[in-house]
This record gives sequence, C-alpha cells and structure tokens, in this order.
Amino acid sequence: MKENSIVKQPLPHFVVDDSELKVYPSNKMTIFKSMRATHVLKGEHVHTNYEFVIARSNIEGFMLGNKKIDFKPDQMVVVYSGQNHGTQLLMTDIEFVNIQFEREFLHEVMYAVYQSKEMVITQDVVSVDETLKDLIEQYILEFEQQHSGYLLVLEQLCITIAVKLLRLLVTPAPVMSTEVETIIEYMKAHLESEFSLDEISSEHNMSKSCLIRKFKEKTGITPYDYFLELKISKALRLLNDPNNKVIDVALQCGFSNHSHFSKTFKRATGMTPTAYREKILFIKK
Repeated sequence: MKENSIVKQPLPHFVVDDSELKVYPSNKMTIFKSMRATHVLKGEHVHTNYEFVIARSNIEGFMLGNKKIDFKPDQMVVVYSGQNHGTQLLMTDIEFVNIQFEREFLHEVMYAVYQSKEMVITQDVVSVDETLKDLIEQYILEFEQQHSGYLLVLEQLCITIAVKLLRLLVTPAPVMSTEVETIIEYMKAHLESEFSLDEISSEHNMSKSCLIRKFKEKTGITPYDYFLELKISKALRLLNDPNNKVIDVALQCGFSNHSHFSKTFKRATGMTPTAYREKILFIKK
C-alpha cells in the first residue's frame, strides 16, 4: 500500500477547507472536523457517500431531505447515500465532526456484521458514546503523526468506526409476513410496469384497503411509495453504468418518458438523473 494512495474527498461548495475545518482522508472513509466555532453557508447537496454528522455544539436548522433537524452536543444523525441535505440558512458558531464512508464499503461492512443487506440505518437523532469519540480521536492522531504503517492502522480504524456506527444506528428490518414478502417479490418482478393497486390486490386475493393496511403495518409506507423506492434504487444502479443512456434507464424502470422519470428521480434524490451523473459520478453526456 502506497502513502500516495489516499484520495481527498471533495467538499460541497459551501464548505471551505481552511484553518477552521480540518480534513482527514483515507481510502474508504474521510473525517471532517471543525477546529473552532465556525460557520456554514446556506446550501444543500447530494453525494453517494454515507455521511454521519456529529454535533459538538448546538446546531439548528440542518436539513435532511425535507426534514429540519436540531442537534445538541454529542448527538448524531446519518445521511443516506444519494439523499439531499445541508442547510437552508447560514449557520454560525457551530462545531461538528463529519464522517463519510464510500457506499460500497459501508455495505460490505454491514453484510459482514449482520450477514444481511436487509437492515435499516435509523435516521433518528442518537447520542454518541465515549467509545466512538475515542476511536475518532485515535484516527485523527494516527493521521497527523503518520508513523510507519499508519495506513494499515487507518484501514483498521475505518472498519472499527464503521462497525461502531452500525451498532449504534442499525436496527433489524421489520419481520415481513409471508403475504407482504410475496407482494414485494411481485413488485420487484414488475418494475418495468406502471403501478396498479388493482392488479396487485387481484393477484394476491386481497381487497385494496386490506392490502394497504397490511403493507403499511410491516413496512411503514404505502405499496405505491415502496414501489417507487424500488424503481429509484434500480435506476441508481443502472445510472452508475456510463453505457446506459438515461432514457434507457427510464424505460427499464417502468417510466413512460424521460420527463416523468426525471421529475420522480429529482423528488427522491434532490437531483435530476443527468445532474446525478455529472455532479456525483462525473459522467458527462
């Protein structure tokens, strides 16, 4: 492993890497730490990394999608890969630690820990314990001192910090009834089609009201919203391949035209499919 293998993660346009903010990158994880009370300009953005925001002072007005979140010191919330976030107003006199993981790396760690990809990372605000804070400080100290073998130590600390965060934030996915599992598998097999509650309820011998009630009890959302989430997840996978044209991705995900796909994708991620490719994946048209 070469010391120059570390790649520095880009910052959003409204955050400046200067004497007030230090950046500690490694190959799979980057830590951003405010060195004193600082400010963050108004702005929101999207990226493919998972981001864990830890408050070191009171922080008010952090936006997670359309939800406004307030923090107290030593509280944390996670930003999902591809989720719009930031601030709608200027933030002043705040202190924070921000941890970002590559999406694929965190998924690999999650599977290694739980032997399952069907896990839910809660977006509730949770408290940070001393163990996690100590691990973060160990990582920063190792990065700053850069003694022999420090990259190997950073690599191990990346895994340890990821596991610790997952333990704090991951809850088992709700146990599905056989009926709901069957409905979800039916949805997955028909992602190229338009959503039809009539067809799904008829296929599974349930009234529409009964189907909606049972589905929401087990998943927390309606069948239509779940179907859209499946479509967007598939679209994200297909868009990652530069050989796939946006219109082809739209058709493969069951959207009748580019406009409908673009509007639905933007509502879910905060960006159009084209902007996602250009700004996140650096794939030009």
